[in-house]
Amino acid sequence: ANALDGMFLRTDVNPDICWHHFLLSREGGTFNFYLDGVFISTFEEFTTLALGVNHPVTIGYSPCIDDSNPNSDVFFSGRMDNLQFFDFAFPEEDLESLLVFPDQLSTIDTTIFMGDAIDIISGPTCASNIVWTPPTGLSDPSSQNPQAFPDVTTDYVIEYDHGTCVSTDMIRISVVDTDAIDCGAIIFPTAFTPNDDGLNDEFSISNGFIIENLVRFEIYDRWGLLLYSSINKNESWDGSYNGTNMPNGVYVYKIEYDCGGDNFKKTGSFNILK
Repeated sequence: ANALDGMFLRTDVNPDICWHHFLLSREGGTFNFYLDGVFISTFEEFTTLALGVNHPVTIGYSPCIDDSNPNSDVFFSGRMDNLQFFDFAFPEEDLESLLVFPDQLSTIDTTIFMGDAIDIISGPTCASNIVWTPPTGLSDPSSQNPQAFPDVTTDYVIEYDHGTCVSTDMIRISVVDTDAIDCGAIIFPTAFTPNDDGLNDEFSISNGFIIENLVRFEIYDRWGLLLYSSINKNESWDGSYNGTNMPNGVYVYKIEYDCGGDNFKKTGSFNILK
């Protein structure tokens, strides 16, 4: 076989992560390459990719390696935890079901009231040592899942030490003094971009922690059609109506909620941008 008869994929990886997930999906002659759940590139290959007894798959090995010097050309250095092959084109919308997200925090940035605590939950890890910085305000700064009770807004960084590699992740816990809450200052973003790129894909209440009881939260189009409603302050709108993505334009929200023993109502507008 010719050593150049192959597909070579190259991209940068996040240096703060020790484990990475690669996915190569083929449909016809079109290949899509994903890294850690994010689309990287697509390319066309018109030759047949055959897998089977008579067509072995080799990973991390080059036929150009000099037998007298096995380190002359090493393509892969590290550990491989899992390798899967599928006999169908893997749908992009099902990609997340494959991702385990090791060495990453499951708990997202959050807000608590002064004097309260929150459990920080980490995803799976096989790290031999866990270190949190700063250690103050944590029940156990060497635990994978500590309880946090900071007195002030704090950015906590976790290090997953594997010995030869260290992964890091961060969570911000904002601390609010209940005596300083402005119940009338409910906040919404002025625009969002529901294009499934993982950034600003949903519209929600930015400071829902001030709400004691959400009476109603509704979204309308410019003609007054009700597109979305909820009484859960933690829910968000994905920009669709009856399974159809709404177009760019101006939309209206209406909200009614209780805070500090009083009832508040607010109406405003925002934009969908794609």
